Amino acid sequence: MITHPLTTTLYMLKNSLEADRVSIGMIEKHIAHDRCIVDISCPPEALLDFNPQMILPAFNSREAGIYFADIILEYINERHPYPSFYPNDPVMRSRFRLVLKKITQEWYLVMEKLILKKGKDKILIKQIQEIFLRSNSLFEGKYFFQDKDFMIVDAALAPLFHWSQIFNIEFPENAQEIQAYSLRVLARPSVCSLYQRK
Repeated sequence: MITHPLTTTLYMLKNSLEADRVSIGMIEKHIAHDRCIVDISCPPEALLDFNPQMILPAFNSREAGIYFADIILEYINERHPYPSFYPNDPVMRSRFRLVLKKITQEWYLVMEKLILKKGKDKILIKQIQEIFLRSNSLFEGKYFFQDKDFMIVDAALAPLFHWSQIFNIEFPENAQEIQAYSLRVLARPSVCSLYQRK
């Protein structure tokens, strides 16, 4: 029988970009939660109880045990709909999902490799700088990705900007829009709260 804890727990691997974007989303929704770094060789029984495949990050609360970052965030958004993680317009929602796919399936992979190498790989650093340069136009004239509202794309980009700061990755000269945007994202209270507690 699956049991759920009295507190909400996010199970994760160490230095997980996916877990960080989920945590930022939970903080935005004012959901208090514990972050549990999982030792794959000795996983917690509470995790195996609802997630025997150990797919991480995984979310467990009194109501539900869920895994896969996108599914966790969709559940949280439906359970706590205001403010929404997504725009109301269906075209904009589709655009958000496309951008999220690119961030998590392409950009995260580069940063994850760099984290494994502790920031010491010039080729990977150059790839990240090229990503910032190519995406610079997406942020022209906007405060956040959806203009004034902090949403799911902003939460997904925060871990990339955080690790870029950790590794002292400089933005290209022609990427001033995304550089300014990154500072606004990193100054967001939910982002500050996460990285101050780590």
